[in-house]
Amino acid sequence: MHSALASMRPSATPQTAAASAGLERQPLSDTALERTQYQTLLGVSDSATSTEGALIDAMIDRQMDGVILIGPRMLAPDMIEVAARIPTVMIAHHATTETNFDTVNNDDRLGATLVVQHLASAGYKHITYLSQLLGATVHQVAVH
Repeated sequence: MHSALASMRPSATPQTAAASAGLERQPLSDTALERTQYQTLLGVSDSATSTEGALIDAMIDRQMDGVILIGPRMLAPDMIEVAARIPTVMIAHHATTETNFDTVNNDDRLGATLVVQHLASAGYKHITYLSQLLGATVHQVAVH
């Protein structure tokens, strides 16, 4: 049996849940991998780059056929090195010039613009955006 992999950052994010569901099944309860020789193996890194690297190394050691990394926190040179070792797709990584791996992304600027326009049209005047700083603990945020 061959294995496909998703190495995921925090296990409790909507993106992680949606991506996992997409790997496991299609609409109408068809399993995406059901009629193939592949199975899914998930690894949760909790946003720790050292854990990401260790999970990827372990999965390569287990002869995975490819990896799907969701919101990876590793540095670009590390991503390039992973992609040189195994077929790789990055989800939620906005590499504008990278050609060593494929990426899947949303248009975050457009999404933020639409949210702010909606809130402003609803009469809200003091709109704040909070985000977790890259490399920060879950208790450190940036206010935009």
